[in-house]
Amino acid sequence: MRITTFVLALALALPTSAAFGQQAQQTQDEAALATLRAAMTPAAYTSFTAELRAARDQGLPTQPLVAKALEGAAKNVPGERILAAVRQTTQELNRARTLLQPAGGVTAAEISAVATAMQRGVPADAVSRLAADAGGRGGVGLSAHVLADIMAHGVPVSVGVEVLGAWRSHGADPNRLNEIPGAVERLVRQGVVPARAAAAIGAGLRAGRTPGSIGPVDVPRLIGGG
Repeated sequence: MRITTFVLALALALPTSAAFGQQAQQTQDEAALATLRAAMTPAAYTSFTAELRAARDQGLPTQPLVAKALEGAAKNVPGERILAAVRQTTQELNRARTLLQPAGGVTAAEISAVATAMQRGVPADAVSRLAADAGGRGGVGLSAHVLADIMAHGVPVSVGVEVLGAWRSHGADPNRLNEIPGAVERLVRQGVVPARAAAAIGAGLRAGRTPGSIGPVDVPRLIGGG
């Protein structure tokens, strides 16, 4: 009886919790729009809200657009320049969505994540490859950010994509994905050339190894060479 009562109480509480979350989000949205209304000319603000509506109608995430506008307002950027930056962000989101289509099940969060990864330097053709490798299983956003992380350590894009392909084709364990950048960084600090470090991790993944278990002595065993 106690369990039944608890489950019923929880079920009744969930809509209230969800409603509270929606109300909090609505309050934040209203505050953001009030800030932007004060920072922009009436014409620029009207154009901005039209941009938001158009993005929402297209299924694009609007939070990045609001964030970009608030960033400009905080720096006292003129309203017309804020609007131009928002439109540029809309184009980036549209491009990310197009590239994600082969992965299937495209969500607003994935679109936003991929657009941000591309701003970090991940090229469009790499995103296309990651989306194709996903084979309808999604998760491209996080993979793209891991690619950006290892690129920052000097790993060539093509090698990074191969590593992520090895990860996805051998279990796609999220924990192992999160280990990849740190493992690359560690090997590079230990004197391994970035491309070889990443290639060794990819070979290790194919052999059932975890990225964190691969040391410098393993590199020639896994990929050959000195």
